[in-house]
Amino acid sequence: MGKRAKEIKADPLREVLPEAIRSGQYYGTASLQSERALMIAVLENGVRYYLQYARARDAKGRRKFTEAEKWIRSRDVRMLFAFETICTVLGLDSDSVRRNLRRRRRIQEELAADP
Repeated sequence: MGKRAKEIKADPLREVLPEAIRSGQYYGTASLQSERALMIAVLENGVRYYLQYARARDAKGRRKFTEAEKWIRSRDVRMLFAFETICTVLGLDSDSVRRNLRRRRRIQEELAADP
């Protein structure tokens, strides 16, 4: 396995979410700490499911991927924990996150296809 493949497998969120989000540096005032922490956890979970289960063959894995993909693609802002809402609150460009996720998935597909 090449260096790039090891890096990709090491941290699936590394290229998708900013370091400040992943490291927990982005919490702000104490009154918003728990809400932001929960939003970060929801975002990380959705991203992990999207990447981890993209190639799933079993029904449970496919369902997790499909739910994560639908959540990420949605432009809905009416729900507090919608992808768009979370990105807005955390100061992330949702379209950039989506592009990074698609790019990451392509890399995973290439690595999986490479003997």
